[in-house]
Amino acid sequence: DPEARRLCFERLAPRRRDAPLTFDLPDIATPEDAIEAANAIPALIADGVLAPREGAVLHSVVEQRRIVLRAQELEARRAAEDARYAEKRRAMAQALFGEEEPFGREER
Repeated sequence: DPEARRLCFERLAPRRRDAPLTFDLPDIATPEDAIEAANAIPALIADGVLAPREGAVLHSVVEQRRIVLRAQELEARRAAEDARYAEKRRAMAQALFGEEEPFGREER
C-alpha cells in the first residue's frame, strides 16, 4: 500500500521543517556586536532574506549570545575588582603589620 509506505517513511525520516539559512551577519564578540546584529535583522526580514518567524528565532539566538557575553564581561570585571581588593589588602597588611597576612590568615 503506497499510503502506508509513505507514512512509514515519514516516521523513519521526517521532513525537515527548517532549512539552513545563508546570509551575512556581523561577528558577535561583544555585547555591542550583538546589538548591532540584532539591529540588522529587521532589514533582512524587509529584504525577504528571512521570514518573520526566522527573524524572531534569530533575534532570540542573538539576544542569548548578548546575555552570555555580558555575563562574561561582568565576571571578568568582578575578578579584576577582587584582584585589586586583594592587592590593597596585602598592601595594608604590609603597612600595618609588616607581613603579608596578619595572624597567619590565608587568602580565600
